[in-house]
Amino acid sequence: MKNIVVRGLLTIAALAFLGMGTNPPGEIPSPKKDYRATIIDSDGVKFEVTQISFHGEIFLDGRRGKALIAIPFDKISRLDFSAQERKGDASEEVETGYLNVSVRFKDKSSTDVLVRKALKWYGKSRLGNLTIKTEDLKAIEFSP
Repeated sequence: MKNIVVRGLLTIAALAFLGMGTNPPGEIPSPKKDYRATIIDSDGVKFEVTQISFHGEIFLDGRRGKALIAIPFDKISRLDFSAQERKGDASEEVETGYLNVSVRFKDKSSTDVLVRKALKWYGKSRLGNLTIKTEDLKAIEFSP
């Protein structure tokens, strides 16, 4: 009888931990500043959004070379997402799980950054709250 109670409590605890760290359906993070943008998904569908955030943050974080970088949305004009996962060649490590993102800055310069393809973008559209994975994006154009 004691084993049944202990197993039951462990099962309840395990189920409770599985639900931690996720937002309820339809709920999105509330960013510290309201940025507006046009999100274009890989099918070409456009969404005008407010309160855009990248996994809850108001900067794009990723890798450039061996460095980790964080680029504030204030500096970004447009993001273009590659259609394919980054592939390494013989001289470099294979970067599975990352997409190459071309970052166009407001000063007209640009650079490429590797971004984890499973991370999510959030925003509010006229249709409701929007959530989309990086791997499902074609471009994001930030409003001036």
